[in-house]
Amino acid sequence: MKTTMIAAGFLSAGLLLQPVLVQAEGFASGRFVRENAAGGVSGGSGRAIRGPAGGGYRSRGYATDGQGNAAGGSSAAYRTPYGAGARAGITTHSSDGTTTHQSGAAASGARGQFDSRGSSSYNPETGLDASRSTDVSSHNSAASYSGDTSYTKSEGVTHSSSCTNAAGDPVECR
Repeated sequence: MKTTMIAAGFLSAGLLLQPVLVQAEGFASGRFVRENAAGGVSGGSGRAIRGPAGGGYRSRGYATDGQGNAAGGSSAAYRTPYGAGARAGITTHSSDGTTTHQSGAAASGARGQFDSRGSSSYNPETGLDASRSTDVSSHNSAASYSGDTSYTKSEGVTHSSSCTNAAGDPVECR
């Protein structure tokens, strides 16, 4: 429960800081480290650049509670005349040894777009579970790919995928 609170606080702080960074003219950066009310430490950093051809930012941060629970994450985004993209991820660790991670990325441009998201969790008693889904499409040919990969201790790695051609008909993925 404490890990969830740390993660929620971390995400809230990150969401509040990012618009300020993205609006910066030219280049801006900053960082902080301080003790927090949970008895741990919080820290973060961010950088942003903005110019006539677009801009971008990246940020990262973490929080602990002094009792073995921690959360950390990072995000980044860019925009240019040729396209835009973003990625983000967060990892939490509990004092009982449980660790979770979630991440995603997406980009879009004149030639196509992609979206990938995944998660993993580790429990000392049950082991590792992980999954990732990826979708890619071409604006030029309207072809697409969709794939899902997962891992569990009991089943190992499983993967499924589907592809379509410009007409939307299923084709072999290569």
